[in-house]
Amino acid sequence: MTMRLAKFPLFAALSAALALIVAGCGTNPATGRPMMSLVSPQEEQRTGREMHPQILREFGRYPDERVQAYVTRVGQSLVSRTELPNAQWTFTVLDSPIVNAFALPGGYVYITRGLMTLAQSEAELASVLGHEMGHVTARHAAQRQTAALGAGLLGALVGVLTGSGELAQAGTGTGQALVASYSRDQEFEADDLGIRYTGRTGYDVHAASAFLNRMGDHSRLEAAMMGNPGRVDQYNIMSTHPRTPERVARAAREAQASGASGTRVERDAYLAAIDGMIYGDSAEQGFVRGQRFIHPTMGFAFDAPAGYRLFNRADSVIGQSQNGGILMVDSQPGTGSPARLIERTSQGAAQNIQPTTINGFDAATGTVRSMVNNRPMEMRIVAIRYDQNTVFRFRSVHAGGGQNMAADRAAASFHRISGGEAAGLQPYRVRVVTVQPGDTVASLAGRMPFADFREDRFRILNGMSNADRTLSPGQRVKIIQ
Repeated sequence: MTMRLAKFPLFAALSAALALIVAGCGTNPATGRPMMSLVSPQEEQRTGREMHPQILREFGRYPDERVQAYVTRVGQSLVSRTELPNAQWTFTVLDSPIVNAFALPGGYVYITRGLMTLAQSEAELASVLGHEMGHVTARHAAQRQTAALGAGLLGALVGVLTGSGELAQAGTGTGQALVASYSRDQEFEADDLGIRYTGRTGYDVHAASAFLNRMGDHSRLEAAMMGNPGRVDQYNIMSTHPRTPERVARAAREAQASGASGTRVERDAYLAAIDGMIYGDSAEQGFVRGQRFIHPTMGFAFDAPAGYRLFNRADSVIGQSQNGGILMVDSQPGTGSPARLIERTSQGAAQNIQPTTINGFDAATGTVRSMVNNRPMEMRIVAIRYDQNTVFRFRSVHAGGGQNMAADRAAASFHRISGGEAAGLQPYRVRVVTVQPGDTVASLAGRMPFADFREDRFRILNGMSNADRTLSPGQRVKIIQ
């Protein structure tokens, strides 16, 4: 009797697993390969429909309807060349300066305005949209979700088989490791599908590898500007899309050999579409202007200490100095005192918390000391009560162990700005100009409002290599103004 009872839950679990697997097996029409999915297309559509409003709240929808209509038109031209021509596809330009694109199950495809400013032609835009559409048609989200469910099922079966909770957890961990390994293969598969769709639509399939090369150049420039040349691809699409230009170039050659390639580039149409597009930060995100950060919507500003370079991120402003200093500024919700916020956000580790006043604001300062890699580390924290529900937090550390007062100095400059000053702040924009006789890379780059890396920015913005020294009169190029 004991043996029969022991076998019954194992038999039931295996039967249930087998039933799920059989029900979820089929051939994916996009890849032509067998696919096991425990997630139905209807469930995918529901997931995308539910997540779409969350994406818009997170990133914001770029408000230029002319640009939105243009991207939708390009995307819809690819739809008829996919294996899901009758599905409901939605294409959205997000109001973000980050270079990125992604898709949700159910046909929701997103591209940032930051990526659009980097692209050189409609063919390159189509290559990005086609890649993301490949994720949808190949049902990669369903595969990953099925793998995650399978990982949990594997752990449960191991537990039933052995009666060991520890082995069940180990089984689940093994399954999750398998899930993580799918990402690169799925990216390569989406490359193949995206090139298939763009080639069928008549676009030059080599635009995909050209754009990937440029994103690599852009990543290297960003890393150099951040003072971390070794941390390439941390802040853009390459961090979530492990792809290589060589792999995409191979897929393009195969597509061309099969006849699924056209000659359409549409550079002029693309430049006309992005002329006037916001570049970098918007008013809702705040502006970095040299050593100053100004937020016209929230109505405040502060200055970075001498030697620090500011970078605006979605949830914070980061300052870096060449000698190893780090400054982090963010806002925290809460109604307690600034001193209480320092205590709470440091989990009680802050010492010498002192209430103070900064430019009329209630504030507090504190210090957190700890050991990192067997070296002493000191973090300086300054909290400023901005309004009833918002406290700004300035934190600084110094990797070299030197004097750590960057947070205090930046916080000392924190102040409200007037309505007139806020109204006078405008974002930078992409401007398409025609090269005149005598114009050079240096002269056009010099018209852009940046203190450094002007020529590097100009070259990457226009798809030029360092070997490209001359411009031709009549040539159309992008600058930032």
